Amino acid sequence: MTSKKNTIPIIFQAGVYGTFVEWCLNYFSGEDVVLDPIKFHGNSHGFVGYHLLNIDGWRDYVNSNKNFKFVRFHPKIKENDSVIETVKEVLLSVDKAVILYHKDSLTLLAINNKFDKIWEEGYLVHNKDKFNNPYVNWNKSDLEEMETWEIREFLSMNIFKQHESESENKLIEKYQNKNIKKVNIKDLFENFENTIKDLLLWSNLDLVRNDFNQVYNRWISKQEHKYKDEIARKIINSILETQYYDWSNQKLSVVDEAFIQMSLRDLHNLDLRCYNLNVFPTNTKDLKDLLFDV
Repeated sequence: MTSKKNTIPIIFQAGVYGTFVEWCLNYFSGEDVVLDPIKFHGNSHGFVGYHLLNIDGWRDYVNSNKNFKFVRFHPKIKENDSVIETVKEVLLSVDKAVILYHKDSLTLLAINNKFDKIWEEGYLVHNKDKFNNPYVNWNKSDLEEMETWEIREFLSMNIFKQHESESENKLIEKYQNKNIKKVNIKDLFENFENTIKDLLLWSNLDLVRNDFNQVYNRWISKQEHKYKDEIARKIINSILETQYYDWSNQKLSVVDEAFIQMSLRDLHNLDLRCYNLNVFPTNTKDLKDLLFDV
C-alpha cells in the first residue's frame, strides 16, 4: 500500500460552504491566498483551492504525486453512493478528514445556496436529468417551459427528499470516528472564530492571521438566505396558530415557498390551491384562503 497523504480532505455536499472553509483554513494558517474570496452571490468561488469534485477525483489524487495541505470534494453524486462509505475509503489514505453537514434547521439555507451559487444556468436546469423529466406531469416539453406554480409544486414533492438522500446529514450526525472532524455549518454562523480556531488546532496548524471579525462580517453580509428556515417555520406556525404574519419584505425564493407548501401538505394535511398560483401569498390571511383540508 502506498504511504498516506499529508492532506486533510474537506468532504461536503453542495451548499454547505466547503470552499469557504478551505479558504479559511488556508488564510488563517498564513497561506498566500486571495484576501477576499466572497463573490456577489455570497459563494467563495473567488478562491480556487483544490476541488477534486467527487470520489473519482479523490482516487486520482491518491494515486498521484500531488500532496496539498487541503483538498475538497463531494462524497455523494449518485443515488447508490454512500457518504459514510466514502469517508471510510478516504481514511485509508489520510490520517484525518473534515466533514461539513447541517441539521434540519438549516435545510433551506443549504438548498437555496445550491440553487443560487453554483451554476450560472441554475441548479434545476443543470440537474434536470436527475429528476426524471419533471415537466412531463405538467404536459411541458422542457423544464424552461414550466410556470412558477408548476416548479413550486414539483419542488414541494421532490427537492427535499432528494436533498436528504444526497446529503445524508442524519447519518453523518450519528457517525463517530476519532479521525473525522464534523462541523455543523450552524457553528460558522453562531461561533465563527472558535470554530475555525478549533479546526486549525485539530489540523495541527498555527494561527497566523487573526482578523476574524472582518472576515466574518464580509461573509455573513452576503448570506441572503441565512434566516430563511426561521422565516418559513414562522409562516407555518402562524398558519397553524391563526396568527397574522406578513412576510412581504422577506424575499422568499421558490424553494422557500415549496417548503411551506410541502410542510403544510405533508405534515399538517393542508393542501394548497396551487393551479396558476404564480405569485405566492405574502401574508397568512391570503395564504390561509388558499388552503384546504386533505
